[in-house]
Amino acid sequence: MEYYKNIEEKQKKKEDLTHFTSLPFFQDLINLLKSSIDDRDVLGTAIFTNRGEVIYASVPSNISFNIIEEFEVRKEKKKQNMIKMFIELENHQKFYSENIEVQNTEFILVLILSRKVNFGMGSMLFRNIKKKIKTINSKS
Repeated sequence: MEYYKNIEEKQKKKEDLTHFTSLPFFQDLINLLKSSIDDRDVLGTAIFTNRGEVIYASVPSNISFNIIEEFEVRKEKKKQNMIKMFIELENHQKFYSENIEVQNTEFILVLILSRKVNFGMGSMLFRNIKKKIKTINSKS
């Protein structure tokens, strides 16, 4: 399942991200995230606002609900100061999320990892993607 936030939906929200999603950088970011997905380690990727609203997601449909639900719980409990989160699902798949700043806007980047990836390996995969994001960000 792949999802892009509808621009008209965003305009109704308090936080307008059209300045970000209209940048050429955003398409490069999406292409990077798409190319990071494989059947072995990274099962999906997503970008959320710091309030948990989906900007882009390419995740298996059985996991997408769990991720959004977790952000809702964080929002309700006012845990906005969390910068990283590691969660293991019942099927031993994991999701790793971290707050990142891109183009002067803070986002939550999420990787959905296969059951065979441990958290150390997941952390390394996440660091590699963050490095690539910095590279395309510096080119913009």
